[in-house]
Amino acid sequence: MKYSKLFIATASLLFLNGCLDYNDDSKDVVQAINAQTAVISEQQTSEASVTFHGVVVDSFDDQPVISALITVYLGTETVVDGLIAINGVFEIATLPANSDIEVIISSNNEQFSRRAFFLNTGASTANVAIKDFGTFAVSEPQEVQISVLNSVDNSSVENLEFSAYSHVGSSSSTLKYKHTSTYDAVNGQYNITLPKHINTSVSAGLDFNRDGKVDLIPEYSNNLMGTDLYINSANSIDVLTVYVADNNDAVISDVEYRISILDSAANSIPSAELVIEDENNAMLKSVYDATTEQHVVLAKFSQQISLNMPAFSANGIHYQSASIRLYQQSEEELEVSISGTYQNCCYSIPNSDTMTLVLLPRVTSNVSALEVVTKSQEIDSVNSIFKVFYSQGVSIPNASVSLVRTSGFTTVKGNDDSNDLILPGATLFTGGFNIATSHTVTLNNTKLEVIPESVLVLPGSYHYNVGNVEVISTEEVTDINDDSLFFTITNPNQTFDITDVKLDNENFTTKGIAITTVNTANEASTSSNSDRSVYFYLPASIHSLKNFTMRQLSITKDNVVRTDARSFTFINNGNVNNSRVGTVKLAENEVIVRDRMQVTVYTGTAQDDSQAVYRMSNYEYMSDNTPSSKNTISFEYAYETIAGDISTGAITIPVQ
Repeated sequence: MKYSKLFIATASLLFLNGCLDYNDDSKDVVQAINAQTAVISEQQTSEASVTFHGVVVDSFDDQPVISALITVYLGTETVVDGLIAINGVFEIATLPANSDIEVIISSNNEQFSRRAFFLNTGASTANVAIKDFGTFAVSEPQEVQISVLNSVDNSSVENLEFSAYSHVGSSSSTLKYKHTSTYDAVNGQYNITLPKHINTSVSAGLDFNRDGKVDLIPEYSNNLMGTDLYINSANSIDVLTVYVADNNDAVISDVEYRISILDSAANSIPSAELVIEDENNAMLKSVYDATTEQHVVLAKFSQQISLNMPAFSANGIHYQSASIRLYQQSEEELEVSISGTYQNCCYSIPNSDTMTLVLLPRVTSNVSALEVVTKSQEIDSVNSIFKVFYSQGVSIPNASVSLVRTSGFTTVKGNDDSNDLILPGATLFTGGFNIATSHTVTLNNTKLEVIPESVLVLPGSYHYNVGNVEVISTEEVTDINDDSLFFTITNPNQTFDITDVKLDNENFTTKGIAITTVNTANEASTSSNSDRSVYFYLPASIHSLKNFTMRQLSITKDNVVRTDARSFTFINNGNVNNSRVGTVKLAENEVIVRDRMQVTVYTGTAQDDSQAVYRMSNYEYMSDNTPSSKNTISFEYAYETIAGDISTGAITIPVQ
């Protein structure tokens, strides 16, 4: 006959006490039984562990590396140090279940760059769960040399720091593993080492006075992302020179543009039209001056301007769209860039209050390919409109236009729809979150404008894309490559509230009660209030801050108070030092399926479901705060907004 551990513990107590007569203190016995049961429960919990194995591969060809060193951190503890992976294969044994770990893969002979993988060990229903974590890709190092020169005098810009990230997963420890540049003053260049075969971009801040505006402007707009000098796929570059100019307060001046639009015989085409629409000019249309045979428009100019000519027909001939862009190179000189014409290219002209230019529009035929003449290079911070100017008139169905928050995710639960392929008891997270848009096509069906139906407030990466479009003149349906745009939203205009900072142990309960009582198969949740790692959860409004620190003063754990001083820096000089994650409340026994995710989603928190919150480890191990068992942490705090306002104070935060 098999006896339960609880029966054996109780029987042992009975034998030790003889018999339980009327005069015995039954309260002491009950407390002894409860204590023994707690010990057994803790033993059973501690026995539940995870062993995982993986293979380190070269990202160039996905073949296992000859040798690698594996180091694993659990919080601040090193649990594996320098384990050798032979032919890429390694196994890490008896890690605690449901724990965040850092797996650091390095080489003892510089065969490849160090790379960090932030993982969670996941659940363990058996004493030991064996898991296959798949491949861990690493790459040989590549030293990239970047020169940043002032476009006026070619002098080196020396006060930058380039950084890049190649880690996998989310963690508050990402800053420990970032790639950082060094400056070579002799050669006037920045050197940064990146993984050669892992797509990695680098950036350097250009907002030196933290006023939200760049102090230097790159020569090309694709090198500017937000307030950073940005180089996409820098790992594929050996040597690069970037030119920048001082971003002095823009001077707006009135300029008259006189454009000759000519056919192949150099005759003027009166029916053509030029339009200007930007932040300094509402929709302006040119007027034809028959005396000079020029198209004239008076507009306000500040650093750059675009004059767009929609596609049109004249005397039975069809002309495609064209664009003239003027950039201020210096106070004396402008660069002219023309596209969509027979003389596509660029040249320089003197700065003047009157600009005289010539366009030779390209004739289209039934075989002419559709092109993008010009498009938005960045997004308007107010309404996030995306504009594309096509070479010919087009028709664009609603289904062809999309806006996706690429750093977001889509959730499909097993009980959402009985007709989908997600079974009850499981939830699917898919990378990317679609945002509803509306669009218009104007100017002889050549100008597309797309606008989100709601304001974009969540920080992260976004992607506008236009799929199939129909060329009206030929009814040909095509999908060209250039009518898309990647951009980033930071939204620094939100108001931060210190009470929005939360502490969460992610144990699927709050105040000792299950957050989600059943899974999507209506099966009872298995969650219980237990000690787990505590994390800070911070709102997206931290983007309105320049600096933010908290100093831990004391901890109350299970009604016992102790002093524990520790500092946490969440934002340093505008740089967010914690990971952006998503939250969705699910039962602990819900099966999670992930597909093409760029963000980690946590399902055991008490936080509201969110596409974007920020998470950092507190390095404590606690259960929920309940009426009978106090679990709180007290802090001092200080933060400075981007506007320069400083707030200080003290706060006690319960563990959820």
